[in-house]
Amino acid sequence: DGNVARVAARLFDDDGDVGSATTRRRLQAHLFPHVPEGCAAAFSEALIELGALLCRPKDADCSACPVAEFCGARASGRVSQLPVKRPPKRARPVLSARGWVERGGSLLFVERPVDASLLPGFLELPGRWGPEGEEAPDVVREVLEGLGFDGVCTYEPVAEARHAITHHRIRSVAVRADVAGPAPRGCRFIPWDQVDPERVTTETRKLLRAREATA
Repeated sequence: DGNVARVAARLFDDDGDVGSATTRRRLQAHLFPHVPEGCAAAFSEALIELGALLCRPKDADCSACPVAEFCGARASGRVSQLPVKRPPKRARPVLSARGWVERGGSLLFVERPVDASLLPGFLELPGRWGPEGEEAPDVVREVLEGLGFDGVCTYEPVAEARHAITHHRIRSVAVRADVAGPAPRGCRFIPWDQVDPERVTTETRKLLRAREATA
């Protein structure tokens, strides 16, 4: 609750960002020892009321506060400066260019490394993230050649999807491409009817649906 976070930040003179999970866990740890046994609900309600009526965001009424003598922010003169809530980061636009390579009723996928920090072992269309100014066909050609394919030709986009993740606004573009030779290590062609939607990334799933809708 915002009122509780504000009261706790002032009581313990904590200038951490109350919008972060780390700060909230720390404030909870400070509060827990003071919860009267069997009265947790009443204690929580009291903190909410204290924040709503006296320990207000602006013009806090410290003279009427029942815990003013224990308040760290009052002692340090920082009541008006707390709590700290940093503005959210601006989402950065990203182009995710992905290759759409079909062969004999199968579609080319690459498997994310098992040590990847995000979605290890999941399948996705070959490609990469980059700035919005890049040309998707050029990126796809670069990626496919880097994977070891020969005779790479790229054409027009066949599907587009959008999603967001960790302060990024992602425009995913699937570009039709042809390649020569067998699939290199880490790549494989999977028949359309054998693609497990639980094994592919969310971005890939969205592109597959977008392609089906326009095919």
